[in-house]
Amino acid sequence: MKQRFKRWLPIIDSINSMLPMREKLVCPNCGEKEVDYAYIGNVETRVGYMVVWCGNCNHGIHVSRVKVPENAELIAFEDEEKFKKKVPAVIQYD
Repeated sequence: MKQRFKRWLPIIDSINSMLPMREKLVCPNCGEKEVDYAYIGNVETRVGYMVVWCGNCNHGIHVSRVKVPENAELIAFEDEEKFKKKVPAVIQYD
């Protein structure tokens, strides 16, 4: 696993521990407090993937096959409009 990807993993733990709050976290790439995230998945099974990114430097990660916590907002796979509004198209995945 790439070193840059590994730096994002503690942020996922922080996100999951503070749900349903949406406090911004510190980016491991640029140090700014601009980290955001989205869960995308199946509404019935709550299985999908997670995208985590920094709104300042546009770096982030994509984590496949996650169980979306019950207290987390979920964007349905088929809701392309909501996805495009939430997740930037310019993320540089680490």
